[in-house]
Amino acid sequence: MAQMIHARKTENGEFRFRLWSTVTDSYISEEMTETEVREWTLKEAVCAVIEQHCHDIDNRIQRTREKGTSSLMGDTRDLNAPWDGTRKKRTRT
Repeated sequence: MAQMIHARKTENGEFRFRLWSTVTDSYISEEMTETEVREWTLKEAVCAVIEQHCHDIDNRIQRTREKGTSSLMGDTRDLNAPWDGTRKKRTRT
């Protein structure tokens, strides 16, 4: 979502903020403190990540059902084969 943060100073010198949408060319929030802006934008960011995850996981599961793996590298796995062996854990050096 394309948004800008607008600010103004109040009579007592405190800052107030509003979010402006470049999509609707209008404010999408009421006047907020800096803390409220941070909370608002954090919530929007979390929601966007969750939405993207839901989209991605659907695609990954569908790809796995078709190819036996979610790999985008062109790999395939036999859907009727046993599970692959356990990989060795990498050790840090």
